[in-house]
Formats: sequence, structure tokens, C-alpha cells
Amino acid sequence: MSGATSNVLEIPNITTNSVGTYQLLVTNPVGSITSRLASLTISGYPAFLTQPHNLSVVRGNNTNLSVIVDGLDPISYQWYSTGTNILADATNSILSIFNAQTTDAGGYYVVVTNSLGSATSFVANVSVLTPPILLTSPNDVVTNLGATVKFLATYTSFLALTPKWFRVGTNGGTSASLGAGVTASTNGIFTSTLTVANVNASLAQNYYVVISNAAGSVSSGLANLSILTPPGILAQPDGLFRNPGSNGFFFVSASGSEPLTYHWYFNGAGLDSAPSTNYLAIDNVSSNNAGPYQVIISNPVGSPVDFKIPTIGV
Repeated sequence: MSGATSNVLEIPNITTNSVGTYQLLVTNPVGSITSRLASLTISGYPAFLTQPHNLSVVRGNNTNLSVIVDGLDPISYQWYSTGTNILADATNSILSIFNAQTTDAGGYYVVVTNSLGSATSFVANVSVLTPPILLTSPNDVVTNLGATVKFLATYTSFLALTPKWFRVGTNGGTSASLGAGVTASTNGIFTSTLTVANVNASLAQNYYVVISNAAGSVSSGLANLSILTPPGILAQPDGLFRNPGSNGFFFVSASGSEPLTYHWYFNGAGLDSAPSTNYLAIDNVSSNNAGPYQVIISNPVGSPVDFKIPTIGV
């Protein structure tokens, strides 16, 4: 301030333009020191004792901005947002924001007025924090023993985030934490990838990911890891001895990943009319039906399994 060079500051003919904060800088050849701030207010003139503060709110929650004002009553309040947009019905010392949405983010201030004049508060910035939004959950995976598979989930987030993968048994139980996986971003869409190597029976469970940021978290759906197994024999068929005119029946019990297909043979020739089932029925047995029978069981995993059945005796 021009001419204000002593330890006393005199302000003649105080007006509303004089209202504000003052500070003294003292210097000598050794150094300098600055005084604390001193506020000048006019008795009765509206003055802020507390200003609105910047704040963050999670989307969907409620929050408030508030001020404390001194001055001659009555004092009126009018809140504004984003420049000079008047907020209807926002005429109290407290501004409430209900069910905050991203459209509520921005700057807010209040103008207070009484019969002596008016004062404008600082601008308080409101940030609306949005939890992650899940776009796609990981898909089920069917694979072979020893394979390496990947589970992927995509999501968006405007805040720093943390993905965490879990494995849980197909019948529920305690989830095992598997770490963060690998995250990549393309055009604002994040992809979290979990790699499961050397698949074995103990890993054939459900997998899911939880995505978290400062505003909350979201869980993906469960993705099941299934292992394909080749055909195996559980119960061998027995040879038959039947009287002419009676009926014969072969049955084989097999294991392995579905679909299992059954191809029946007689004397090395395929029985094209026989259904692809785990049993073979022979009606009205005659000497023409006597001989060796065979079934080949296969599925998509690999080589077929060949079961030779003892001959039918008539």
C-alpha cells in the first residue's frame, strides 16, 4: 500500500472497499518477517466468519456447503453454481446437494446481503466421485489339462483403481486372493487379465474380479474353469450267452467330458443302425448275431477309447 511504511496503518474514511485482510512486512539489512493476517470488517456490514470449502462426494450420496456470516440482520443468502447460475431455493446459509451426480460437480459460491451492502464468498469446488463401472465379466473357460488360460474383465473408472482377482470353489466357500492380474487401457476402457497356467484339477473352480477406487467397488460375475478329460472306462461290458429268439443287451459305463459318442461294431464292421448310446440291444438273437462286438467311445479331447467286448454265444 502506497505510503504505508510505519508500524501503524491508519485507514481514514472507511468504506466497504476497505473491508478485507491486511498484513505487515518488516525488513532490515539482516532479513524480513511477515505479520499474521488482520481482518477489517465494518460493524453490521455482512462479513464471512467461515467460507465454503472444497469437498468430494461419492455419486448418489448427500453433501452440504455452508457459511457463517456476521452482520446486521436480516441477512439474505443466494447460492450460485458454475459462474452466475442462480440456484433456485438455495437461500440459506447451508446449500444441500442430494443424490449427487456428475452434473453436480463444479464451483459454488454464495452472495450475502443486508441493508448495508453485500459480500461474496470464495468459490468452493465440488467433485463427484464415481465408482468403477463394469462393462464385461469374465467368460467361462473349458480347456485341457496343462493348458494356460486367461480371464478378462473390462470396466471404466475416472479415478485411480485397484483390481483384485479371486478364486472360489464351485460349491462356494472361502475366496482365495490371486492378486491384481495385468491391467491395460485403451480409449478409457480398462481390461484386467488373470492368467492361469498349467491347469489342473485343483484349479477347476470359479473366478471373479473386484474393481475398487476411492468411490467404491464393483464385482464381476463368476467365470467357471472346466477341464476336458478323455474317455475312461468305469464298468466293462460282459460277454453274453443267449438262446435263439431271446434278447441280448450290452452296457458300458464311461467317464469323460461330454459329449461322449459311442460307435458299436460287430465282427469289425460298424453297426450304422445302432444308436450312439452306452448300450446296445440285440433283439431276437440268432446264430447270425454270434461273434465279437466292440464299441469305440470318443469325445473332443483326443484319441478314442476302444473297448472290446466278448463274443455272443448262441
